[in-house]
Amino acid sequence: MIRVAPDDGFNVLAVAREDVAGDRTLTGNLRRWHLRSRLRTFVASWANLGFVLAITGLIAAAALWLASQPSLAGWVTAGSAGIAVGWCVTWVVVRRTISRPIEQIAASMEMLAARDVLALVDEFASLAEGEPARHIEVHAKPVALPSDPSARRLAETLNTTIARLREGAHEFHAASREPCRRLFYVGPDDYLLGCGCAETMGGLLPDGGQVILMMPRFRHAGIALRRRGFESTLRERFPGIQVVGALESRLDRARTADLVKAFIKAHPQLAGIYCTEAMGVVGCIEALADMNLTGRIAVICHDTIDGTMAAVRAGAVSATVTQDAFGQGHDTAVHLFNSVACGWRPPEPRLITASEVVTRENYSRYWQPYVGVIDSDEMAERRARPLGVSGRHLRIAVLGLDDTPFWEAVWAGALAARQELAACNASVDWMTPEGPHKDFDVALRGPTVDALVADGYDAIATVLYDLSLVPYLNRAVDRGVVVSTFNSEASSLQGLVATLSKERRQLEIATGDLQVAIRRDPLTGAFNRRLMDGELEEVRRSVATTRRPATIVMIDIDHFKAYNDLYGHIEGDEVLRRVAQRIQRDIRPSDRLYRYGGEEFLVLLADTGLEEGERVATRIARGITTLGMAHKRNEPWGVVTVSAGVAEVLPSHESIGDCVTAADAALYRSKTSGRNTVATAQQELKADLWEGVGADHSRD
Repeated sequence: MIRVAPDDGFNVLAVAREDVAGDRTLTGNLRRWHLRSRLRTFVASWANLGFVLAITGLIAAAALWLASQPSLAGWVTAGSAGIAVGWCVTWVVVRRTISRPIEQIAASMEMLAARDVLALVDEFASLAEGEPARHIEVHAKPVALPSDPSARRLAETLNTTIARLREGAHEFHAASREPCRRLFYVGPDDYLLGCGCAETMGGLLPDGGQVILMMPRFRHAGIALRRRGFESTLRERFPGIQVVGALESRLDRARTADLVKAFIKAHPQLAGIYCTEAMGVVGCIEALADMNLTGRIAVICHDTIDGTMAAVRAGAVSATVTQDAFGQGHDTAVHLFNSVACGWRPPEPRLITASEVVTRENYSRYWQPYVGVIDSDEMAERRARPLGVSGRHLRIAVLGLDDTPFWEAVWAGALAARQELAACNASVDWMTPEGPHKDFDVALRGPTVDALVADGYDAIATVLYDLSLVPYLNRAVDRGVVVSTFNSEASSLQGLVATLSKERRQLEIATGDLQVAIRRDPLTGAFNRRLMDGELEEVRRSVATTRRPATIVMIDIDHFKAYNDLYGHIEGDEVLRRVAQRIQRDIRPSDRLYRYGGEEFLVLLADTGLEEGERVATRIARGITTLGMAHKRNEPWGVVTVSAGVAEVLPSHESIGDCVTAADAALYRSKTSGRNTVATAQQELKADLWEGVGADHSRD
């Protein structure tokens, strides 16, 4: 196994995985240390005995000199001196190889256990309780590697533990930062890109094998997401493929080639390389060519720059994954313009660009030599378009990078948007705050954002590789500037929670709208027939058990067919809407208005007897007449009128249909008696009864 310092480019954490899988675990090291420490204790005990013997010998030599036995005293003195020298050497060896390293290891472990781990646990508890997370700093320091093999292994394990804890603290701190309040993001889903590359790798290595990852920077947020997606998919779907390490290319071609060669020598069974970006693949190709391994090790990378596509065409790269770099520059600028000029809002906060797997078999659909990337008709159709012309001149800034050839296509997209938006009274400015051939740097990009806000820009788009840029972007939003991100976006747990909360509210609104659509008539806003049947039946059962009154009113617009024939159906729909609105005004919030069908409405009056129901129906009829909606064929009134039938829900009704039938019969009587009137079913019944009762009264 290769052991190199972090500066040499190997991921210490990835390399240390072999320690975890093998015998170099903390428990195993502690066991070895226990056995060897007993031997060291034995040696140290003999060293202490040697010290005592040396002192005793010197005392004895002095006594012999006093006893006039110089010859014997000389021998005793020489022996004592030898013992003393041996003791000194033993003490120095024990001190340098055991005591001092153990003191350092113990101090670091005490700091790790008593402070760092407890701090991380406390922050997890605080986060679980909904409190904002604070910055976590790991105070334990890595220890120097001693020469003693057992102590060295223990120190290596401790250093690996500290490194992992620091990485965990960094990830926790990044996840719990304040959310970015940008309007939208345009670009790939890096995690899903990694998952897709894992699927492709699984297809290339059906029998499994060892693979490594080549990353430009371990701390690059988007690249880290690709790595997680790649590794998680391999674990779940392709357990035979093992990730044995990760290398940091730092976008250096020669460095990448040297790292790949060294790793292949240490892992001669290597079967695949996943380059999480395009530049790293160049060094990989050179290394494989120098070792005569081209085509024998599967190589997967990203993007469709000329160098990558030429390698795909030649078979040196097995596959690459597109992410529509042109669209990231073009659509981001156009969407920002539409937002500022036309009030456009994205249908969802993350506008994911299309990605496809390009291989030697299909590369000609995406790229041609001396032509470059081909923008298909389908992709061009998906491009964003301006929705209008701005009433004032708008200024849009797109902050990109210039560290790899990938950004040439993004710049071309932004330039195309600039030409397109010039006719819409807007300008698009492409900027690279870090300068040419430089990595993303918050120290330069953040002040650039502040300067653009101060300069009066209306919208800003930027890549977001580091969450330290978020406060600058949020300040811009607070100043009224529309902000978006593109290409890659570091996310935080709080940002994810905020996004999910926003989407949950939108879902609740959509669900509420759907419930309204299911329950209400779309034209009039009254409740529909489906809901009416169930609710009226519940009212009937309630009347039968509680004896609390309820009344229904059937309402029909007079001569409505003649109205449609004369004025048309559009005007007829308007009459239906206004009649429903007027009825709703004349009833209580606890009452219910249903559209029974056509021009008929039904009103349910809760806790209302027949007489009060008749008064309400009369008020409704008069109110509709006062609307003054012209109706020449409704003589003699000349305006829209209604007829109504009222019936009380009785405990004797076997079904709600009995009550509706009674109200409908009363409505029929109302219409046959001249229209624009109100009749009640029980009144008709009472009239018949009073005829007989009157005879009896007359006899009395």
